[in-house]
Amino acid sequence: DAFQQMYSQGRYHRVLWISDTCQAATLHNRFYSPEIIGIGSSGLKENSYSHHLDRQLGTAVIDRFTYYSLEYFEKVLNPGSKVTLDDFMKQFRPHDLHSHPEMRTDLASFKSSETKLTEFLASIG
Repeated sequence: DAFQQMYSQGRYHRVLWISDTCQAATLHNRFYSPEIIGIGSSGLKENSYSHHLDRQLGTAVIDRFTYYSLEYFEKVLNPGSKVTLDDFMKQFRPHDLHSHPEMRTDLASFKSSETKLTEFLASIG
């Protein structure tokens, strides 16, 4: 797999994989390379739903998981933020998403409860 090749060539230290699609968790459940944490917007046999439509475009412009993720990032991320991956996952409400997001951590030697979001996502404050 591409991640295994990248890891063996020293091209990454840690990976945070985020997928927002129907049955998103099934994507990261196929990984076997080390030092990857995967987050999916929906579990097996679950759909991922759009948040709202743009009537002029006539199409959905953002999915619920992405919408609530961005809303959360705007509230809590700043250069000194201590928000962890676990904190990020805990803020989701399945009722709002109409799905159950999942996080896979077994491939990583680092703990999601101690890993700051800002280790993967930039924050300019």
